[in-house]
Amino acid sequence: ETGTINPLGIITLLTGLYGITRGAKDIKDRVKKKSNNY
Repeated sequence: ETGTINPLGIITLLTGLYGITRGAKDIKDRVKKKSNNY
């Protein structure tokens, strides 16, 4: 069992990274909109 790649683990990891990237983009967009309003 040791040494085998766990597909579920990779999918979870990729999904997590994707979520973080999207979240960071969302925050950047919100900050841009806020700074444009002033």
